Amino acid sequence: MAGRRCPKCQQVIIGSGHLYNGRLYCDQCYKLILDDVLNHENEKKELCDFIKDLFAIEELPESWVAKIDRLERSGKTLAGIKMTLVYYYNILGHEPLSAYGLNIIDSFYEETRQYAIKQQEIMKKNMEHEDKTETVTVKIRRPVSAKRKTNYRIEDL
Repeated sequence: MAGRRCPKCQQVIIGSGHLYNGRLYCDQCYKLILDDVLNHENEKKELCDFIKDLFAIEELPESWVAKIDRLERSGKTLAGIKMTLVYYYNILGHEPLSAYGLNIIDSFYEETRQYAIKQQEIMKKNMEHEDKTETVTVKIRRPVSAKRKTNYRIEDL
């Protein structure tokens, strides 16, 4: 009798396994999946808190939460959505108006991505650039004079 295999790691599942989204996973993969789900939920909560602070509102409208879900399904990441908001409102200096909401994300997501790539390239070049200053010790010799001059006259002695 062949045992069931975990769809993620292809190992034979020992024991009962764990069911998630209609699939049976081994203990290790199930823990990784739960960690991913928790991280995603925390990231989404942080994004929602950021949006609340940005627009100075108490609760996010349901349409905004639905918009975030639609953006995510279309391939945009939560970090990318947050960076787009930071770019548009903080870097470009636009006024956050609740009337526009999250509608700017579709228009400025790619521009924000290009900006982030450019900034990463600049940071990489700055890290690669080494300060090539060398310390050099210069020895100064006193000038050799034929006769030492005195500051007093012989008659005054």
